[in-house]
Amino acid sequence: TRTLNFPFTYSTTAGSHTGVAMVDSNCQVGESNESDNTRTDAYTVTANNLTINVYQDLNGNGTDDGGTETGYSGANIIVTGTNIGSATSSNCTRQSSSSLSCTTNASGQIAISTILPGSTTANLTVPTGFTSTTTDPVITTFPPSQTINFGIQPAAPTCSGGLTASPVTVNPGQTSTLRANGCTTPAQGATITYTWLTPAPGSITSTNPSLTSTATWTAPNPYWTDIYAYPTVNVCQTGTTLCRPYAISNGLGVGNQGIHIVPLFTVSGNVFVDQNKDSLQNGADANYTGGITLT
Repeated sequence: TRTLNFPFTYSTTAGSHTGVAMVDSNCQVGESNESDNTRTDAYTVTANNLTINVYQDLNGNGTDDGGTETGYSGANIIVTGTNIGSATSSNCTRQSSSSLSCTTNASGQIAISTILPGSTTANLTVPTGFTSTTTDPVITTFPPSQTINFGIQPAAPTCSGGLTASPVTVNPGQTSTLRANGCTTPAQGATITYTWLTPAPGSITSTNPSLTSTATWTAPNPYWTDIYAYPTVNVCQTGTTLCRPYAISNGLGVGNQGIHIVPLFTVSGNVFVDQNKDSLQNGADANYTGGITLT
């Protein structure tokens, strides 16, 4: 039994209850009808549930499309409200009577039960490497039970060491190993696809170029021009348009950051003693046996 002053608000637990309101219980106020000073009402307080989903919104459309758009594990969400004092969840720790700190499970979900009627706010801390694609924070009203979906889109993969080539100087027909170094994606359970590109001259060869961070580049042969080749790689999260291009950076300066093709030439012929100085090797003109220098 509680004595309350009107008007009043009284919070209780979920379940069935009986409320009794009594005024002038000792008949101290003169009335024409002393029998209507008490009222008894039965009422039910509904316990509601809140389900929160955090999913990887790969295409950034703000909708959980399923398939590869899987849940994100380990996301932190703060849930607040005066109606969560008796709320329970294995995914949350209580900060106060009106605040819960929650973490998504392996499926990217949080389940909270025993939420009383009223309004609750859910505020997502967006993980590093992601951007939010849905409303944040979200305010919900109970009853009925509610579901909140938070979408987060990962950034394109990054390669901390960029794209390198070794060696960076080759002759026609020789090869250089291309490597995308330290490539990672913030998305959970995702793989990276490498698309290798090279404008002429040269060609890309690799056992499985789309799924490895290493490829082999081969210089054309024969080739007679001293030139640089500029192969590149497009690093993407598999099955998405989340991509980032990388070009070779070999420390040679702007304009020379590529593979240097140095042609090889063969010089052949005879050096002879031109007895009659007619610039032709005649029968009497013997080959010269001394040393010569080519520059």
